[in-house]
Amino acid sequence: MHHDSVVIEFDFDPQNNYFLMDEEGLYETYNESSYHVGVILGGNEEQHIAAADYHQMRNLGVRTDAWVDYNGQTLSVYVCTINQYGHIYKYEEPVISVDIDLEEYFGTSSLYFGFISRDADKDSDVIITGFEIAQTPFTTLQPDEYPEDEQDRYQVMSVGDSNYGYQIPFVAEDWIGSSGRISPDQILIAGGNLDAQEFFYTQPRIVSDDYSFSGRFTASISGSDPCHYMN
Repeated sequence: MHHDSVVIEFDFDPQNNYFLMDEEGLYETYNESSYHVGVILGGNEEQHIAAADYHQMRNLGVRTDAWVDYNGQTLSVYVCTINQYGHIYKYEEPVISVDIDLEEYFGTSSLYFGFISRDADKDSDVIITGFEIAQTPFTTLQPDEYPEDEQDRYQVMSVGDSNYGYQIPFVAEDWIGSSGRISPDQILIAGGNLDAQEFFYTQPRIVSDDYSFSGRFTASISGSDPCHYMN
């Protein structure tokens, strides 16, 4: 895994005797579940600064949305699996919320955003349907709340399948990674046994001086068994 990185991990292959940071900033022994979300710094996957379970994302064939918000001080992760009616909600409470100074951590204004996935001995495909970045947090419809067309996202970029609300198609030339796996409406970031791939978006975008942003992506897993992980 990459050094000098902040990784949001969606992991379906549990490991024992890893480490999770406690409220006092100390690491304690941690046994992963088979459906957890984690935050990892510096590429050390054995050390999680935060982790939480979200069992619905392990279901094969469903699509899951995830949002990562950063306000210059706190990194928050929200996850929701699209229900049978096609509804998806960004709930008020994140599954993970952790304080971190990304400006101090990275010390540079040039960063890459991308996806990494690996199938070890699992027969499954991991597909990214779209992703987008905005300057202010994304909101979604909640029961009995305001119409979606009244939202103002201050959008920075939005690429992917228009059926899931993304604005323009994927373009293979905009990515570092295997171009043969990129089509206008999806990226196949892992497929079948023993497959591992990385994709990084290359087109520059300006967010804000304090690194604050809001990101969203939609993904699904198909096959006979969930993959090892997706970051």
